[in-house]
Amino acid sequence: VKKNLEEVQKNMSYVNDHLPKTPILFDINDSLKTVNELSKGLGLAITDKGLAENYNNVLNLQNSTQEKVCSIKDQLNLGLEKMDAVSQMTAPISAKIAEVGLLATNVKNYSEFNKINNPFLESTIKTSYLLIDTLKEQQADIISGLEAIKTVSDLGNFVKDEAPSLNMISSGLTEVVHSMPSFPYETDSPSLDLINKETSISESETQEHQEKLDSILMKIDPVLVEYRQGCWEVFNKKGKDYIGQSSSSMRRLVDNLIWNIAPNEKVTKTKYFKQGNNAKTKNDLPNRKAKIYYIIDYDKKKTKHLQRQAKGFLELYANLPASDHKPIEDDQFIHGVFITIEGCLLSLLSGWKK
Repeated sequence: VKKNLEEVQKNMSYVNDHLPKTPILFDINDSLKTVNELSKGLGLAITDKGLAENYNNVLNLQNSTQEKVCSIKDQLNLGLEKMDAVSQMTAPISAKIAEVGLLATNVKNYSEFNKINNPFLESTIKTSYLLIDTLKEQQADIISGLEAIKTVSDLGNFVKDEAPSLNMISSGLTEVVHSMPSFPYETDSPSLDLINKETSISESETQEHQEKLDSILMKIDPVLVEYRQGCWEVFNKKGKDYIGQSSSSMRRLVDNLIWNIAPNEKVTKTKYFKQGNNAKTKNDLPNRKAKIYYIIDYDKKKTKHLQRQAKGFLELYANLPASDHKPIEDDQFIHGVFITIEGCLLSLLSGWKK
């Protein structure tokens, strides 16, 4: 009993130390309600039908996540402070959903006044789809973790495992949103501003999460750490073709990681691969999707959240070749994509065992 109590205290200590503190004047749950209401209105205003459908879908998932958080409060009899702490794990996603909605609705106004041209318009819509897929991935991780929580100790472990990747993904998505031509957007939403301010992470915190990722990569293959660090060395020097070369290094990291922990001989034995549903290359070898499904152990779990997790990551990865062949003038977009990919890798590898 003493050992178990010590473990509970250790885990809850991590919760208290690593989640943003809730200021007295900042009511996280009221702010979340306000931001979610804003997102509902934006969902109705998005003119692209496919984007509007995806947007409302991700908003419904977020509402389900919030309901699960409330049920955990009752289940574990959490106090107000710890309840707010759990809510703050989902708050960045709510903020990003609202920002994607503002991005998608604002771009129409910009195009009507000829402030941005059609290629930029198409780019913003495409990026909005990408952001939504990545948000679905983030929600998938949270929902999966919340469903497994039975005790306060489970809650502590969940925060310890998920907080770093969630923080990185949210930080990266913020950069991607802010790099688009229709940003900044006008909105009178103090709640959105508060959530963004209170849940943002510092550069030192990002580096701390990257070090955690490196420690995992080092156990798999030390060369993977070289690829990741090499990517940032080239990017930060801002030399000729730095976006293309750093993107190439990030692709090399992802591809070699996947090939390392999901070898063909093991992936071909999975049910998903044998069924052949978009799982094979032209040479009948496992494709990237089949390998990701192997890593997340899709055969055993077969849940929709795992499908969202895989799709979000693969969509994000698919944007790297485009930036390699056609570098963008503003490097904020690709910087955000890099950070988000690292957060996704941290999330994917948190449940992987060698």
